[in-house]
Amino acid sequence: MNYTRREFLTLASLAPLALWPRRSTVFLPEGLQSLRGDVGFYTERGGTIGYYVTSDFLIVVDSQFPDTAEHFVQQIQSKNSRNIDILFNTHHHGDHTAGNFFLGPMSDEIVAHKDAVRLQRKRYSTGENADKQVYADTTFDEPFTVDTGSEQINARHFGPGHTGGDAIIHFEKANVVHLGDLVFNNVYPVIDVDTGEASIPGWITVLEKAVKTYPSDALFIFGHSVDDHDVTGSTAELLRMRDYLTALEEHVRKQKRAGKSVDEIVNAGFVPSFGHLKERWKGAFRHNIEATFKSIDE
Repeated sequence: MNYTRREFLTLASLAPLALWPRRSTVFLPEGLQSLRGDVGFYTERGGTIGYYVTSDFLIVVDSQFPDTAEHFVQQIQSKNSRNIDILFNTHHHGDHTAGNFFLGPMSDEIVAHKDAVRLQRKRYSTGENADKQVYADTTFDEPFTVDTGSEQINARHFGPGHTGGDAIIHFEKANVVHLGDLVFNNVYPVIDVDTGEASIPGWITVLEKAVKTYPSDALFIFGHSVDDHDVTGSTAELLRMRDYLTALEEHVRKQKRAGKSVDEIVNAGFVPSFGHLKERWKGAFRHNIEATFKSIDE
């Protein structure tokens, strides 16, 4: 990963941009959104980027895509033009790791849970995007901590949920927690049971552990939302996500036991009490039913 700035700008321009659904309108970056202390977030396309920036440190959580990672860097450099000290990946999905191709050369270290790297290699090491993959060079299983002096950062893995390798990043002094895709706020989530080793019961448990682990007044950053600027919230959103997954599993289990097919369950309509959820991505509701149906034994 030893590229000059000119080299990685050239390389990044060649990277594929079709790993995540594009919107019908042209996006113009609206800037970095400050939260607490020196922590903030950036949205454009893909999973929410989190950041911690001071005159002495730049720590980034998730990388979106090469083009959006470049837009992020252009803006963060107005605050600090230093290299990225640590780039965390919350999990392996392309809308959170494809931007490693751009950010990797300017990062001193990329950190992810060991299963996130394993799953990234399993999913993306072959095919047309294989040569564009940049993997974490530091992995963890037990909690991973970083002390900058003015901030303490802690990365934890509570077990399989959205994928088999989800990490939660806590900026302790600012009391901001980046959840990756463990919360989809007011939209139907992606449940990656096929290639990502997702677990709906595990996801429920992870959210409950997170509520118990982090302070009650913590501010949480979510991977996705019905609106790009509605990606933060409190423990209430974690519990609402838990309740949806619980209701989804109970609903599909009941219908499956009654002999209903996936099509019949989908055509019957939304999960009881969760008709307010939106389809940010076409077919998301069907995907939730199919993934849950597949994961239930009986």
